[in-house]
Amino acid sequence: MNSVTATNIFTEKIRQSPLNDFAQESPLWIYASDRVFNEDETLQIKNAIKQFTNSWLSHGQKVKPYGDLLFNRFIVLSADSNFTIPSGCSIDSSVHFVKEIENHFGVDLFNRLNVFWITDEDQITLSTYHELPEKVEKRLFGKENLIFDMTVRTSGDFVNSWIKPAGESWLNRSIF
Repeated sequence: MNSVTATNIFTEKIRQSPLNDFAQESPLWIYASDRVFNEDETLQIKNAIKQFTNSWLSHGQKVKPYGDLLFNRFIVLSADSNFTIPSGCSIDSSVHFVKEIENHFGVDLFNRLNVFWITDEDQITLSTYHELPEKVEKRLFGKENLIFDMTVRTSGDFVNSWIKPAGESWLNRSIF
């Protein structure tokens, strides 16, 4: 399958999310699991995210949150900046919440050297940053491969460019 078709498959869910109604500059955090969650784990995590976001406060004020587990692998949290924006303590509470999930399910959600990309078979796969040069040399990974850009920090960037060709990402400067 070509990258245009894969992009459409994966971005459709993102474009239908409530994040489209958030201010473009709304802060956003993505935590990616080093393994896919099974169906039961996914249900548990989605319920935990709902409970967390329903009680997420900043300086005693309710935030307008977004939280979801996408593709059984990515925990995404955001707060609409048109309303109360999370501050230090409320951001710390979200990190603590994600750490609890990490510990409970025995996964790594904080490794920023993991690169998630879409294979020719439309599967999300994980490679470490250090594995990519060899994959490039063997022509298993290239500039045209779609990646999940874990450097996005706003809801607007997430909706519009979370999934992009590796050659248009931070990898272009360091891998290619």
